[in-house]
Amino acid sequence: MAGADEGDAGAGFYSDFMVLRPDKGGLYDIFHLLFSCKVSENAAVDCPAGTEIADWRRRWAVFVSLVVQVLLLWAKKPVALLGRVTEYWMNLLDENGGAVLALVVRALQGSYTITLKLFREEHQKLICIYLQT
Repeated sequence: MAGADEGDAGAGFYSDFMVLRPDKGGLYDIFHLLFSCKVSENAAVDCPAGTEIADWRRRWAVFVSLVVQVLLLWAKKPVALLGRVTEYWMNLLDENGGAVLALVVRALQGSYTITLKLFREEHQKLICIYLQT
């Protein structure tokens, strides 16, 4: 009996799923979720054929989830750039006395240190170059 129950549960396990794909759908597809209950026809949602969401609140939850994912995808590169710039300036200050004024004094004296970090993805190596003047 236990084997029969496990077989029934295993057969329907993968038949009910929904994957949100904000990179595949456009603005039309995202806003179309609000007005159409046929989710399976939407490019931004990957689900079995014939899937429908009749409840407006559930479609609203899917819509909000997709909008948040799109916003996170758009913010990915600027946030990464901000992180790299922040890390660079923190290391620059740390290597040159720990303060902006110390960095300015060392720059005027010509004895500051600049560290360039290059990351080569194909070899997974971090190369550090220290330049001292």
